[in-house]
Amino acid sequence: MGEYLAANGYWVLVAAVFAEQVGVPMPATPILLWMGALAAVGKLSLFWAVVTAILACVSADSVWFWMGRRKGRAVLRQICRYSLEPERCMTSANTWFLRVGDQTVVLAKFVPALSPVAAAIAGTEGMRARRYLWLDLLGATAWTGGFLGLGYVLHDQVERVVERVERLGKWGLLVGGVLLVGFAVMKWGKRQRVLRRMQEARISPEVLWQRLEAGGRVTVLDLRSAEELAAEGAKIPRAVHFPAAEVEGRQHTVPRDGEIVLYCSCPEERTSVAVALALERHGVGGIQMLAGGYAGWRERGLRVEEL
Repeated sequence: MGEYLAANGYWVLVAAVFAEQVGVPMPATPILLWMGALAAVGKLSLFWAVVTAILACVSADSVWFWMGRRKGRAVLRQICRYSLEPERCMTSANTWFLRVGDQTVVLAKFVPALSPVAAAIAGTEGMRARRYLWLDLLGATAWTGGFLGLGYVLHDQVERVVERVERLGKWGLLVGGVLLVGFAVMKWGKRQRVLRRMQEARISPEVLWQRLEAGGRVTVLDLRSAEELAAEGAKIPRAVHFPAAEVEGRQHTVPRDGEIVLYCSCPEERTSVAVALALERHGVGGIQMLAGGYAGWRERGLRVEEL
């Protein structure tokens, strides 16, 4: 493996970095470390390795940035669909932007699977291309340069690890592959259990309307974005606007007793599922999701409140 990487170093580096940043679940960090070690023994140029990795990183990020700019939040659903935890994917990225703002573009490089979502959100939110490029270059330089430099400094230790992996040969690769597949299956199984539970925690528009009319103790949270709310100009009666992106900052305002009903405007109530999971982690119980979301409510001709 070492000889192959030494002979095809720059191409391997480009492929690994581009693949991870475009959303393929393949960590590039071990490759960066090994390339740094090869540079330390004179088999690669550290300067050109850094430049190559930065270009690959920025190129992949730019794909999602411009797709977000042109196609809007639909791109985010497309990215998260391939995540092992798609219900948390978008909420996690939105939470980062809520906490640290535009700096998420920089920090996302160090969080697995967050970078493509952060790039797409930057595009959908209308971040200026010049500012995005500057932040992305900063993050790409810190990430690639940092791990290449670490491999350069710790090249002796990195080489020993690679030698041990090579000694394991095919059996080592087989064991690693089995562990990776087992992890993916475990995450998939957990996700299916959560989805089954959430399927049972749905309330029909008719039942919710009856409870609202009866003055029941129910809190209705409208998870749509401010743009979606403004475009529609209406909401379900008694609903409180609670954007999904603000769940971490506003979870303390959600009552811990009584019924909580969530609704969104996304397919299969994906945003409602993500917010329900986030609220449950903060101790909020009694959560139900409105079957069909806001569209299902309107299709049944039930009353809405004009903004």
